[in-house]
Amino acid sequence: MPKDDGNGGGSRAAKKRAKKRRQQLEQEQHQQQQQEQQQNKQKRLKHHILVEKEQQQEQEQENGELLGCEAAVAVAVHATDSLEACSGEVNLKVGLERSILKKGMVGKGGEISTNVCTDDLDLKPKSGFKLGKKAGLDLRSTPLREIMFPNDPDRSEEGDNLDSIYQISELSTEERARLLLESILSPANINAETFYDEYFERKPLLVQHSSSTKDGDRNNQNQHVARHQSRFDGLLSIDNIRRDLVEKKLRYGCDINVTRYSDVGGGDKRKITLDPPPLDSNNNDNDGENNGHVMADPVDVWSNFDDAGCTIRLLRPHVTNDCLYSLLGMLEHEFGCMVGSNAYLTPAASQGFAPHYDNVDVFVIQFEGTKEWTVYAPPPPATGPDSSRWHPRPGAIDTYPLPRDSSEDFTEENVRNNMTPYLTTTLGPGDVLYLPRGWTHQAKSCGVKHSLHLTVSVMQNWAWADLLEDIMPQALDAAVNSETSSLLREGLPRNFLGYMGIMHEQDGRGDTGGDNKGNGAAKESGSYGPGMPDCIKSLVDDVIKGKKKAGIAAKAGKTGNGGKNTDADRLKEWARRKKRVRRMQESFHAEAERRIARICREATSLVTAACDQMGKRFLSERQPIIPPTSAREKTLLGEEGANGIAIMATIRPDSMVRLVRPGVARLAIEDGMAVVYHCADNSRAFGENLISPIEFEVDDAPAIESILTTVEPDGWMRVSDLVHGTMEDKVEIVKALHVEGILAVKPYV
Repeated sequence: MPKDDGNGGGSRAAKKRAKKRRQQLEQEQHQQQQQEQQQNKQKRLKHHILVEKEQQQEQEQENGELLGCEAAVAVAVHATDSLEACSGEVNLKVGLERSILKKGMVGKGGEISTNVCTDDLDLKPKSGFKLGKKAGLDLRSTPLREIMFPNDPDRSEEGDNLDSIYQISELSTEERARLLLESILSPANINAETFYDEYFERKPLLVQHSSSTKDGDRNNQNQHVARHQSRFDGLLSIDNIRRDLVEKKLRYGCDINVTRYSDVGGGDKRKITLDPPPLDSNNNDNDGENNGHVMADPVDVWSNFDDAGCTIRLLRPHVTNDCLYSLLGMLEHEFGCMVGSNAYLTPAASQGFAPHYDNVDVFVIQFEGTKEWTVYAPPPPATGPDSSRWHPRPGAIDTYPLPRDSSEDFTEENVRNNMTPYLTTTLGPGDVLYLPRGWTHQAKSCGVKHSLHLTVSVMQNWAWADLLEDIMPQALDAAVNSETSSLLREGLPRNFLGYMGIMHEQDGRGDTGGDNKGNGAAKESGSYGPGMPDCIKSLVDDVIKGKKKAGIAAKAGKTGNGGKNTDADRLKEWARRKKRVRRMQESFHAEAERRIARICREATSLVTAACDQMGKRFLSERQPIIPPTSAREKTLLGEEGANGIAIMATIRPDSMVRLVRPGVARLAIEDGMAVVYHCADNSRAFGENLISPIEFEVDDAPAIESILTTVEPDGWMRVSDLVHGTMEDKVEIVKALHVEGILAVKPYV
């Protein structure tokens, strides 16, 4: 604003100009809002029309019918006419051509295709095979790289999927993550919903290519097999491992293991690890940066592999492999928890590990060679009120108590005598085996070639128990220190140890004193139960014998002891005491339950805060933000800066912003401050970088929340629309978040 000339004239003129500019800006903003409303209205109408079309197509496909060209054009004309009626500005001819070409209704050679453009669709990630259908993909034969890297310059430009690959690049991160999972599962004709409902945490799933084809054509069948076997090409190979051993300086114990499963004598087999031990901290060769882990010598590693039949296990292959890093990062968006990986390279006819079960769910992805797997059914759950949880639907097998720790190695004798094989199968390239945690397994390479597979692990320490482990100590502390109730600070009942504890436990077992309905034969045979002390059992025996003698004497016309029975009186006294003890035990349990209920009420109020803690943990454990993979993302995010995200020079009030990818940042309120946690600075190696939060004033929280909840595919927030006091503060908040690499920014159009 111009400075005052000293007499106030300049100031008044400046104020008039400023007022005029404000009015113009408000008018422009009003026009922009009207345009946006009109565009949104058109998008909603497009979406409604396309959804109706898709439902009609699916219904006709179920009936074995196909849409004709006339029907496709009619749908396009209907969509265009509807848009024209809405906006009054759409040219029918241009709109018709754009609708037909862009939606992919006419394919190569004039044939009809059912591909649907995703530009204007608000697709939900839980859409079964619909995402694949809308992208025009046969997920069973589409390489995973084309889903993860739709704009990969190394990808061949030949083939029929170019239009579909373009449409994959237009999907949101969560949609592409769902598409990735369904592509992995697709040969089994299992979509994500079926997998989660019937297999996840319940039973194994084998994903293999079906050897049958509809027309029985051998050439066609061979093509399908070849596509299936090559669908994981480019992710990991033995050549990648050879190169990394030379170039990446892998270290034993943190990057690589060398093991074998061999006979140790007496017919017993054990897993033997050949890793050299870490160097002592005083050793001159210890650089201090890798905790003394010895660098792997490629010559030694390959000698053990070729000559000793050892398995090479890569403990974190995603650290040096961009494809695996993107695979894990994408699956983290699908599962919402940390995803890890190990790779196993095993020589022909060898086994590297003993039978065991894991504390994580794993997807075994076979890359090269073949491997025979044997999976053993876990023991059925103990009977009880929760036992029905483990077989909730007809035909489901009895499952297991979801172990929180991995097992020790089992011996062959353990397996032979105590386990029942559930599944025996051979995995080849392109095959996948899903194993829930707790299922014992072992694998051996077969054939004359090495075997290479990847295990992708999910759900590590991600159970209700982990959430409650954070809640319950805090709930107990809150209940104990409550200012409104002293319930948990009250003293324990006097002399409660005289009637509580296992030595006083009754639970109705062996209670014969007050029950005359029992089986007399059982009493006479000494079946009193564990609840009755030996001295009382002896006394009962004496009373029973005394009653028998008294009955015999009465029949003979004799009486004894003046009609008195001292043993019977003692027995009655014991029964009265037992009843009194039971009342005191019940009272103690009731008081304990009152206090436990108080803790549970406190725990319920802490659930939201505990979820924030789990969210912070996930952000600290997950992979760093996946760099942009499509041309559209690279335009919005740039290719420079942290994690491939460009830092724009200026942020303007009319700039449009959103979170770069869903779930990569989280807002919390701590100690009167608004704190943003994010994973942009994470390392690919687990726990290598500590999470570094950003602190804001608490009154910045509403604006930050608006930004972090604005996500792809269509969500954008204009900086000037943020809820805050001044425009300067709005811009500064966006700058602070953008410089961390967690915001996508584009100019307003």
